[in-house]
Amino acid sequence: MSTIFSVSCMQMPSKDRFVSIPEEFAISYCPNAEFERIWRPVMNRAPYLICGFIFMIGILGYFNLLDPIILFLGHLLLAPLKPLLQAAPNPAIAGTIDLIGKMSIWVYGAAGLYVAHLSIVRAEKPTHIGLTNTGLVFTQLQKPAHGYHWITQSIPWNQIKGISIVRPKGTKSTADYRIRIEHTRGTGVNVRYGDLLIPAQRDVFLHALKLGAPEAAFGNTSADEMFSVFKAAKSTEGFTELWLNELAAPSKREKLTPLTPGMVLQSGEYTITRKLGTGGQGIVYLATRTNKVRGTVETVALKEFVMPVFPDARVRKSVAEKFQAEAQMLSRIDHPQIVKLHDVFVEDHRAYLVMERITGKTLKRLVDDGGRLNERDVIACAQQMCAILQYLHTQDPPVIHRDFTPDNLMLSDENKICLIDFSVAQQIEINITGSVVGKHLYMAPEQFRGKATVSSDIYSFGATLAFLLTGEEPEAIAVSRPSEQIPTISPQLDALVSGCTAIDETKRLTLSQIIELLAKCGAPASAG
Repeated sequence: MSTIFSVSCMQMPSKDRFVSIPEEFAISYCPNAEFERIWRPVMNRAPYLICGFIFMIGILGYFNLLDPIILFLGHLLLAPLKPLLQAAPNPAIAGTIDLIGKMSIWVYGAAGLYVAHLSIVRAEKPTHIGLTNTGLVFTQLQKPAHGYHWITQSIPWNQIKGISIVRPKGTKSTADYRIRIEHTRGTGVNVRYGDLLIPAQRDVFLHALKLGAPEAAFGNTSADEMFSVFKAAKSTEGFTELWLNELAAPSKREKLTPLTPGMVLQSGEYTITRKLGTGGQGIVYLATRTNKVRGTVETVALKEFVMPVFPDARVRKSVAEKFQAEAQMLSRIDHPQIVKLHDVFVEDHRAYLVMERITGKTLKRLVDDGGRLNERDVIACAQQMCAILQYLHTQDPPVIHRDFTPDNLMLSDENKICLIDFSVAQQIEINITGSVVGKHLYMAPEQFRGKATVSSDIYSFGATLAFLLTGEEPEAIAVSRPSEQIPTISPQLDALVSGCTAIDETKRLTLSQIIELLAKCGAPASAG
């Protein structure tokens, strides 16, 4: 129970029950979240609309403009009824009108009571689920500055007799799944997974159920097995949340300058340490990530992409969806030589990739600082690069990196070549501006036409080897022959580089051919 805290009720003169709940243990919760996303902005603007309407009526009345409007509406609405009004009195019609008049009183009265009932129920809905040592508490946040919550319902752990996952008929998203919590008092509660507003808190809620509820509550299965349905689709839902938040945000930016040391993101989860570098696709920051539940702090790399701010919601949605599609692809990649993607979030119209922090030097910096590499070192690097490309290109569907360059390849402190960056920003910019972005000196000809293939990564791989062998940037859209600059380079290695950078992609070497040539050049026999 280490992740669950204990709260004590504050002494209040009334019968209302208040608790003080630390922020990290208050799960943001909103029943019918999709409806509330639309309804809350409407309700927030309703007083302004009513005041504006009253003000407009006053202005029209002051300038005597109401009379012609009322006469026009009267003529428009009453003219069709004129024959009926001029007709001789009919007892049947008179009785019907009288009945309608009497019934309307009850109808309007019932409608008013129903609306009042809905308003009261909505006002009493919880805004958070508190996690305590004694159980779950459904609460309303009353004083945000002090973390004071009013308890609307409580479920002690020892009174939970059953937990199950209910999948509504016809649903396709796990966001619509209900977590059914039954307790011994005969009633239960259904928590819709998507109504837990913050994706990062959903795991905390599930973990609390796992630790706090009796094992018997999960029946014949384990908690991990029951909740595995959410973990399988966790990434998809988290990324879908990206564009939902992006659409809900105002179409303006709060910060117009780069982040500075000490600034916090995601309600204090990330703290900026310093800027690591700036590129054409974004800014990379060194940051610390604080897990308040586990009490741990880790160092991560935050790559920031500035999202376009358009008044047209369709454009903003399209951009966010393209970003999340790329990020979702990255979340499935798991290779020891490829930097791991921990999380993705959007804040202030800036998208952030939370990446594993790898220490070392990029191959670009390595050559810039120490000059070109010898052939043995280049062959060793090439062998490791082949292992990375082999993994990416054998995915289903194949993953095309599109920016396999010395700037994105790092030699770690453990002498391991790691791919540290992906082209998420390229996809965004291409779809917005129609331009081709990236490091042109390493791009294959077909990539300039927007038709990158797995062979395009082979071209970039060959151009990277040329840079490592010569210490000079390769020529754009050209066959690289390092021996023309450094005559002492072996013919075998020169042929390998030129074969990788052939202009016609059908004539380029394949990965299997590259591995064989590396073996002849003195590298190990396989690329692992």
